Amino acid sequence: MNNQMTVLIADESADFGKACQRELKQVGFDVVAVKKDGRRVIDALETKHFDAVLMDVFMSGLDGIEVLEYIKDSLSEPPIVMVFSSVDSAEFESRIISAGADYYFLKPIEPKTVAKRLENLSNWKRERSKTLSVARDTELVISDIMRQIGVPAHIKGY
Repeated sequence: MNNQMTVLIADESADFGKACQRELKQVGFDVVAVKKDGRRVIDALETKHFDAVLMDVFMSGLDGIEVLEYIKDSLSEPPIVMVFSSVDSAEFESRIISAGADYYFLKPIEPKTVAKRLENLSNWKRERSKTLSVARDTELVISDIMRQIGVPAHIKGY
C-alpha cells in the first residue's frame, strides 16, 4: 500500500489476533493490538488516530455496539470499522451495520481475507473521498458563477 494505514485490533489472542496482525503488517499496515475489551478500544481511540478498527462485537468492559456509538458520537474522522462475530443472523448483522460498522465478518475468518477486505474498503473510502471532494468543488464553482451573474442561490420552486 502507498499510504500506510494505522489499524487497531481488539484481539491479542494467539490464534486470531496475532495471525491477523502478522497478515496486516505483511501487506503494509501499521498495526496496534489491544485486549478484547471495549474500554481499551476507546482508550486507544482517545490516545491516537486510527484509520481502521477491527473488533469482535462481544468484548469485556464495553461491547462492540457501545464502541460503535462512541465512534459515531465522538470522533470527527471515524475510522473504518470491521466487526467480527460468530452470530449467524441477518437481523444481528443488520443491527451491527446500522450501529456504524463498515463490514461484518462471520467467524471463523482467515486473516488473509480480513487484510483483503480492509484494503478494498480503504481504497473505496479513498476514491469516494476524492469523488465527494470534486462534487463539493463543482458545487462551489457553480454557486459562485450563479452569484456572479446575479442568480440567487436558492429560488423557491426550482
